[in-house]
Amino acid sequence: MQETIASEQAKLKKGESKSRLSIFIDLLPGIVFSCINDGKWSMKYLSKGVFALTGYRAEELTNKGEMEYNDIIYAKDLSNVLEKIETAIAAQEPYEVEYRIRTKSGEKKWFWETGRGIFSPSGELIDVEGFITDITKSKEAEQALRESEERYRLLAENATDLISRHRRDGVFTYVSPACKTLLGYEPSELIGRSPYELFHPQDLEVIQQYNSTLEDLTTNQTITYRIQHKNGKYIWLETSIKRINDRFTKAGSVDRQKGQVCEIVAVSRDISDRKQAEDLLASQKQVLETIASDASLEDTLNILVKSIEANSDGLLGSILVVDAQGKHLQILAAPSLPQSYIQALSQIEISPHAGSCGTAAYYQKPVIVTDIASDPLWENYRSLALSHGLRACWSTPISSSQGKIFGTFAIYYRQPRTPTPSDWQLLEDTTNLTRIAIERKQAETALKEAEAKYRSIFENITQGIFQTLPDGRYLSANPALANIYGYDSPAELIQILTNIGGQLYVDPHRRTYFAKLMEKYGRVSAFESEVYRKDGSTIWISENARAVKNKNGEIIYYEGTVEDITARRLAEEKLIHEATHDSLTGLHNRDWFMKRLKYAIELAHLNRNYLYALLFIDLDRFKVVNDSLGHPVGDELLKSFAAWLQTSLPITKKVARLGGDEFAILLEGIEDFSQAIQIAQLIEERLKQPFQLHNYEVFTGASIGISFSSFNYQQPEDLLRDADVAMYQAKLRQLPYEVFNPAMQIGVMARMQLENDLRRALEREEFFLDYQPIIELATRQIIGFEALVRWNHPIRGLIFPSEFIPVTEEMGLIDSLGWWVLQEACQQLGEWQQSGEADNLVMSVNLSGVQFKQINFCETLAQICRHTKIKPHCLKLEITESCFLETVANSDSAVKQLKAKGIKLCIDDFGTGYSSLSRLHEFPIDTLKIDRSFLSRLGTADSGTEIVRTIVMLAHNLGMDVVAEGVETKLQLEKLQELGCESAQGYFFSKPVDSKVAGELIRIMQKTPAKIFDLAER
Repeated sequence: MQETIASEQAKLKKGESKSRLSIFIDLLPGIVFSCINDGKWSMKYLSKGVFALTGYRAEELTNKGEMEYNDIIYAKDLSNVLEKIETAIAAQEPYEVEYRIRTKSGEKKWFWETGRGIFSPSGELIDVEGFITDITKSKEAEQALRESEERYRLLAENATDLISRHRRDGVFTYVSPACKTLLGYEPSELIGRSPYELFHPQDLEVIQQYNSTLEDLTTNQTITYRIQHKNGKYIWLETSIKRINDRFTKAGSVDRQKGQVCEIVAVSRDISDRKQAEDLLASQKQVLETIASDASLEDTLNILVKSIEANSDGLLGSILVVDAQGKHLQILAAPSLPQSYIQALSQIEISPHAGSCGTAAYYQKPVIVTDIASDPLWENYRSLALSHGLRACWSTPISSSQGKIFGTFAIYYRQPRTPTPSDWQLLEDTTNLTRIAIERKQAETALKEAEAKYRSIFENITQGIFQTLPDGRYLSANPALANIYGYDSPAELIQILTNIGGQLYVDPHRRTYFAKLMEKYGRVSAFESEVYRKDGSTIWISENARAVKNKNGEIIYYEGTVEDITARRLAEEKLIHEATHDSLTGLHNRDWFMKRLKYAIELAHLNRNYLYALLFIDLDRFKVVNDSLGHPVGDELLKSFAAWLQTSLPITKKVARLGGDEFAILLEGIEDFSQAIQIAQLIEERLKQPFQLHNYEVFTGASIGISFSSFNYQQPEDLLRDADVAMYQAKLRQLPYEVFNPAMQIGVMARMQLENDLRRALEREEFFLDYQPIIELATRQIIGFEALVRWNHPIRGLIFPSEFIPVTEEMGLIDSLGWWVLQEACQQLGEWQQSGEADNLVMSVNLSGVQFKQINFCETLAQICRHTKIKPHCLKLEITESCFLETVANSDSAVKQLKAKGIKLCIDDFGTGYSSLSRLHEFPIDTLKIDRSFLSRLGTADSGTEIVRTIVMLAHNLGMDVVAEGVETKLQLEKLQELGCESAQGYFFSKPVDSKVAGELIRIMQKTPAKIFDLAER
């Protein structure tokens, strides 16, 4: 019985132990498991921790449930898990594995699992037991750490500043790639080296002192020092340093602030330019202080040159001044140049090709010679400079504030050198300081002379001196005062002026005000008044006086001085006039006019019935007058037109010159807007008549834009802008005037867009050439092509020259476009010629007047011919008849050079311009091209046929051939043959085609010469 009781008690204790173990397992922050070897290692037991980690109950994931634990493991990870278990069981070793699972709610987690097999004494596997825990947070932390390290690496590798890590003794352990840019070293060349090898000797003490205090620093520190570049030069670095301490553990806590410095992280930046600027600024301050002192000009300038030499490596400076005759330069300050060199250059002529300094003074602009050994400016001084080891010289003129040349500042180097932006800044700063020094010394000299002069004047009592009683009578006066007031003597003045307030001052209350100031302050300064002279005329005076009182404080008389300031007052009035008026025409200027516009706008806001109008006037062809007749005639035209506007318009108006050839008229308080139209019409009528200027009859026109107050303007700039827009529309449409309407803004914006697109079109290679065949009518063969430019706009598509060529001319882009066309056309002709397809074909290229006017036109054209390897006699340049007299007729030498090279000349659009037939025979023109406008009238009853006949006969009599352009019908062709025209082009034969089609036409012509002509006839 007792044995039975003991057995039952043992079973009870064993059950209680298992219960306590189960409770302990369920409280673990993870999953205790066991699995069976069924090929998938399915779970047969999972502790209750599985719910907290996965959201599933244990029975849902064991082999008794509807799904298994393996089902929640990522498929990509499951094979690795099973392989790990298999391998460990086979070796009878524990295993560890990490994998991802998907919780019941869909969340992804990372699990870490460890387990081992349970084997029987005979080595047979019973099952596998283990533990699973959630490592998601540690995984995320690892990922964040990797990303942080990658960002740090990218930052360090791509930073422009140098990032480095050092041991406690300074040795480099890491160097970012920026060291190549800053110091010239590859990172591998510095790692393991001590920076102390590279520090400037003068900075070592500062760095060592800083290093000794490194343990005591609590914040990041910044130091500046010099370090040696790989090229041997020293640069300035500014370095921010952070110390990294090892772990200091006390009472179980870690405190890195109290640990020992184990590593140093440094971020370094090149501040050489800043240090140089600071040093230069300090030097400039010293120079300015010297300028303000009594030092001589020579001493001051020597100090200036020495200061810039001290702050610039290898620089030798010099300052030269113009001699009394203004024809030579003399060296005044050159502390570091050899004396023998200075003596040899005691007198440098101010002329072109006189070295850097003489040339800079002559042209009054900087002259940069990067290598004296080869520059032609130094031809007369080259051997002298080279013998003294001088190879580069940059010089800038020193001019006064009024533009008078004082001399030059020059920088020499002993090796060829081109100025950097900082060099240019140094040149500018030093030139300005030199100008200040020279002007200051000149001002001092002038001041001393003036003081001597005015001391003599003062001693001869030129100012009026007086004593007057409070009742308005004079006690005394000096001769100067009598002279100021127009009296013969002081006695006469005292006798006549017995009531100063009523007799002297124009304002009878002025004397009373004078007395009140005296009573209150006891003195007056610069008391300005208008007074009568003896003859009744008035002048302006300035009085400085004090009250003389008795011992009781009562005023007994006044005494002081009088100065005639009439001239100054007139000058002030003149200055006011000049500030508000245009100096050339005498009209109001832009500033004044804008204020008046603002006033008119404000009046219109206050009174709805108040009307105003603005006329914006731009003279047409004013530039032609300036360029052809000279600026004096242009100025006279502006003055004459301004005078007419001021005196001849029958309405109250405000007229102003806005600048250049632009004028504006403000009509205020008008009754009707039609009055503005009438004014515009009057201007139009006046400009139909010539101006008689300097024995010339000068015709001009005007484009007028009109804007009205009806648009409720808020700012004068908006009003002026709209009038300007209307004027621009008038100019485009060739109308005398236009009234603004909001739709005009659209046209202006479109024009601006076109201009912007044109500026980029060449860069983007949007232009291309088409070629139109030119047919010899007698042989029915292609004898040449005319190159025609086209614009393939990226948005609008094909744009023809009639739209964009006038805009390029106005924008000044025609020159660049013209040279591009010439280059492309010659390139194509060269390719045809070199292939043997077009030995004698002539390429006709249109030429702008701007190109022909260029000094180096012939040279540039010759270079193109050589580069493209074309035969010069196969190139024909076409220039319009309207440009003929203005360009070719005035460029006889250029024409001769072209003809000497065999290049042909053609007058384009003949018959539409204003060429001088009397001079046509003087020039070696090869071809006249008949304008298409005459061909449209061939065979009609009007005079079209006779005009063409006359042109053909004129050309033949002058030894020229004729090309007709724009042939579109067989009738036109037959008439041209009948009249003896040699060649023609037009859609009747072929439209302009690309180079590929043109090449095909050439090959067709070679095989069957008449085929193209026959096709055209059919």
